[in-house]
Amino acid sequence: MSVLKSVSGNLLYSTALVAVTTLFSTHALADTVQLTADDSGMDLSGELIDFTGDIYVLRTNIGDLRIRAEGVQCEGEGCPSAQATTDLVSLRGASDIGLELMPLLIEGYANMEDAGVDFVDRPSGREVVASLAAQGGFGDELGRYLIHSSATIDAFTALRYETAQIGMASRRITPPEARSLRDAGAGLMVAPSQEHVFALESLVVVVHPDNPVHTLTMDQVKGIFTGRYQNWQQVGGPDAPITVIDREGWSAKRASFAEAIFGDPTEMKGLRNALVVKTEIEAGDGVAGDVSAIGYVSHANKRGNRALELISDCGLTMSPDGFAARTEEYALLQRLYLYNREKGLDQPSQAFLDYVLSGDADPIIRKAGFFDLSVEVSSQDKGTERHRRLSDTKVGLYERAFVDDMLDTMEQYDRLSTTFRFQTGSAQVDERGRVDMERLLPFLETVPAGAELLFVGFTDDVGTFDANRSLSLERANAVLDEVRAFAGNALDGFDMQATGFGEIAPAQCNSSAHGRSVNRRVEVWLKSADELARAN
Repeated sequence: MSVLKSVSGNLLYSTALVAVTTLFSTHALADTVQLTADDSGMDLSGELIDFTGDIYVLRTNIGDLRIRAEGVQCEGEGCPSAQATTDLVSLRGASDIGLELMPLLIEGYANMEDAGVDFVDRPSGREVVASLAAQGGFGDELGRYLIHSSATIDAFTALRYETAQIGMASRRITPPEARSLRDAGAGLMVAPSQEHVFALESLVVVVHPDNPVHTLTMDQVKGIFTGRYQNWQQVGGPDAPITVIDREGWSAKRASFAEAIFGDPTEMKGLRNALVVKTEIEAGDGVAGDVSAIGYVSHANKRGNRALELISDCGLTMSPDGFAARTEEYALLQRLYLYNREKGLDQPSQAFLDYVLSGDADPIIRKAGFFDLSVEVSSQDKGTERHRRLSDTKVGLYERAFVDDMLDTMEQYDRLSTTFRFQTGSAQVDERGRVDMERLLPFLETVPAGAELLFVGFTDDVGTFDANRSLSLERANAVLDEVRAFAGNALDGFDMQATGFGEIAPAQCNSSAHGRSVNRRVEVWLKSADELARAN
């Protein structure tokens, strides 16, 4: 059990908090501050990981401490302003969401409510308060929103201590983090009412627009960022030295890039002659100012540079476009999440969350340079990259008949970006699948009655060909049944069927666990009423 101790009424210490430090580890974004209480002589320094208006949460070498703010002086750049935060809707966590996306979403929400919004930066530089007022800013206050931008790990810390209503995360919560929050009474964090995928962010490898290189293999990217290749001529470019622009070692973007390219972030060693920058803006500007430079940034911060197509280790070409992002078949991609506790969302918090998860927020998400979860349509006709790739697939005579069948079917249907994948070791669709069902129905309302929907299952290559084909059909039928149950009678005007092609047409390499998980999918194909009329 947790044992609470009080020191002169100021210090609240819990042994449970010490254990939590093994789950919520120290990160480079925390600010060191000093807290002093004149009446008791208390003098503590550590990393300020949260402030509720009346409680400081300080990370020290003996664990996480909670200190009452009353009678305590805070010194250091990370100290919050004197204004209490208890009357605010607090959003805390990942800086890429908090700095780049959330202010625009709040502005979009204000516009939808015909409200004015006023942003005030706090002294720490990582906090901004948005105040919304009705009637374009001239009416009553509708709510105030505090955006605290630090790191994903702080989203879960804040939710655990109930110092935020909404946590912003650029990765999914881990099982230990979820268990810790559950034990703190926050509920099941992966429940649909608490875990929300709301956007996608992709990293892109960028070069100067005048660089003639348009495509690199994943191995060539590895070679460049390890120093194995130091001249563009070695990777099909001009005879010029390569300028590598890298990020600082603690950067979350660097960790994501290293994970996607190397599989293990520790394998990406810093190059001695690399130009190391602190921000994405610096990285984008560095590439834009050097025709021989290469770097990696989020799609939102390309800054006029050209994003390269990447070729996987098994020869699959990955284009950094919106469709590949929405289908999650581009390797350098991550989901963005919002989390909340099981109970306690007040009306302003819930209203804003509902807006962010709706299609109304999609234009704002796109404006910020991220990818929304709207449904996009892509042709599968002859001449498309997918058709060419499948046509060139080298398989045995038995498998060839199924490849040809898939090619014939593809030419009759467009593919929707809606792609259902499954929880690890489960026949249930994952957390993104819930969102895709909600987005699919409004899209189909725009499609003329009489259209056909085909749910198409695929697997990885583990197991026999026939067994995988049967499994893919089973999963396609399962998704079809789930969509029918979710939609009720909303899809009565559609002819819906299911088929499966097994391990044919992998989206990523089957050589890795992640690649196999991407390949275990059910796609949604659409034949419009106009196409049906032409066929008849």
